[in-house]
Amino acid sequence: MASWSRLESILFGLTVLFWSGRHALRSDAEWTVPSISVLALNIAVGGLFVLRHPASRMGRWAEWVWALPCIVVAVFVLQVAPPAASWPIPVQGLFVVAVCWTIASLLTLGRSFSVLPAVRSIVTRGPYRLVRHPAYLGESVMTFACLLASPTWVSAALLVLIPVFVVWRIQVEERLLSRDSAYQQYQLRVRWRLLPGVW
Repeated sequence: MASWSRLESILFGLTVLFWSGRHALRSDAEWTVPSISVLALNIAVGGLFVLRHPASRMGRWAEWVWALPCIVVAVFVLQVAPPAASWPIPVQGLFVVAVCWTIASLLTLGRSFSVLPAVRSIVTRGPYRLVRHPAYLGESVMTFACLLASPTWVSAALLVLIPVFVVWRIQVEERLLSRDSAYQQYQLRVRWRLLPGVW
């Protein structure tokens, strides 16, 4: 089972790397700082899928399903956002900072990286000393910047929904992780889940 899970991770990571490279090499590819930062994020994600350790405990299908709305909405927002070259400069800056924070958080996770709920080695260094889910904080700010770049009623509705989905995802994930005594100790040391002083 572990070898099959490892093979799945490698194949998925190579697929992410392939499509990232293919998109970057398109003749109409957009070369702005935000788009380059997204390319770097995709490369980091693909590489981490290839390198990550097998999970010591996988989430149940129900836990995966509860985590999916957050993932689907975030991907949707990134796909439908207008070309980054048209964004106001402050919004571009906010997006790039959020991407850099997300990349730093994911690289800190290293081989404990996961997208769907699963238990791997608990990471407590770097951004994880400040909040328990720094990558989700970065992803939330990324989607917020995309919505600011295209202010519509749909964007306003998503601004309400996305925090709900993120909180939902974190709660589902922590129900699984908190079965691990190491994570219980981590919860005692790091109080805030997503945003210091808020939650």
